[in-house]
Amino acid sequence: MINHWDEGNPSGLQKFFYLIAARELAWHGGERAHCLLHYFKPEVDSSGNLTGRYEYNLIFSKTRQGGASLTCESKWLIPNRENPDLCPVRLLEKMLARRGEARPLKRIVYF
Repeated sequence: MINHWDEGNPSGLQKFFYLIAARELAWHGGERAHCLLHYFKPEVDSSGNLTGRYEYNLIFSKTRQGGASLTCESKWLIPNRENPDLCPVRLLEKMLARRGEARPLKRIVYF
């Protein structure tokens, strides 16, 4: 199934990322449909250097009703160094780099 999507085009890249991220982040049902780019933040260590991981949490939403108590704990996308083709961090960064080519990208997956 993973070989079916071409990460060379925006739609294929989004779907390919979804297949990897849905498993890594344990997304259920409609979570992917509500997933926005600003839910992902790069992790920075105490020295200010990027660690290579991305934190995923709905608390990053400014419109979250009820405060932080209603959100789940952070989940993490970590680099897959054993198989870079299936690395969710690489795919997310590729989507961020291509942002705006086809359309302004706010939502992660459009299907």
